[in-house]
Amino acid sequence: MPRILSTIVIFAILLSACATPPGADATEPASPIDSSVLQPAELTATPDPAILRTAALDELEGVVETRSTETDSFKSAVRGDLLAPNAEVRTGEDGKARVKLDPEGTSIRLGPNSHLRLETLSPSAADAQTRLELFIGQVWVVLNGGSLDVDTASGLATVRGSMMSVGFDPILGDMTITCLEGLCSVGNAFGVTDLIAGQATNIPGAGQPPNPSRPMSPDELDQWRLEVPESGPAFEALSAEPAAPVPFYQPGGGPDAASTQPVTYTFNNLCYAVWHWEFEGPVNSQIDVAPDSTESGELPPGVYQVHDWDDSGFDNGWYEVVGGSNLDVTHDCPDPQSAPSGP
Repeated sequence: MPRILSTIVIFAILLSACATPPGADATEPASPIDSSVLQPAELTATPDPAILRTAALDELEGVVETRSTETDSFKSAVRGDLLAPNAEVRTGEDGKARVKLDPEGTSIRLGPNSHLRLETLSPSAADAQTRLELFIGQVWVVLNGGSLDVDTASGLATVRGSMMSVGFDPILGDMTITCLEGLCSVGNAFGVTDLIAGQATNIPGAGQPPNPSRPMSPDELDQWRLEVPESGPAFEALSAEPAAPVPFYQPGGGPDAASTQPVTYTFNNLCYAVWHWEFEGPVNSQIDVAPDSTESGELPPGVYQVHDWDDSGFDNGWYEVVGGSNLDVTHDCPDPQSAPSGP
């Protein structure tokens, strides 16, 4: 009997040693687990800087196609398609598209019958650099940070703040650049032309230098208004500037002359600087009159927006010329004292 009692006492002592202490939570584990070890690794990883910047199609109209590389086939674009470097976008005759670069919010708009390739998209928004290759057509760029280049077979255009358009005709090699706002430039191995807000220029063909800067034409300004809604404030600022008085050449052959008779011209340049005439209308033409020389000819009937200026700084602005007009104009330097001295 004493042996049985001793066994019972020992068993009771062991039970009391294993009991939960007063005030303790019976469900709490003895060694709590750090809840962070239960989270997936990707939730705590540092974001890859290579995916900070993206290029995506966010507006589409008409026929728009994309492909990832030049060896792939084109397929119909879908809003939200991401474009990696070397991707290409092209539009049909009725097509338009906008490529949005994030996070900076730069906008690249393609007009109809345009084809471009995304050559470079730097990964970091802190150093946002983008380079496009334009094969044909027209693009409008609204830059919100960094720099953007547009390369063609005739030259390289650059905008660093903040609105530039580039048009390219691969058959003629003609490359036209407008700078609605900020600073732009275009150049090749034969020269460079810098542009400020409201200016434009062109490279008339491959292997030729860019022409001097000139004011944007009314048609070029209107394209910004129609094609690039986000250009509104810059467009309005330029449009609000008072225009200089400009001549209007009346036709001399009756009411139907504008549509039936050509525009004839004789430009006699007595200035030391090259005198430039630009015509935009049924045909686009630029006539450069060398010092002490004369250029004559005619253009098809129609209505033309015309601009003339010289390399001395003279600028006669834009005006309208209609069929039947005879432009017989002699030009002398506004300030003969400004002629460059000889060696």
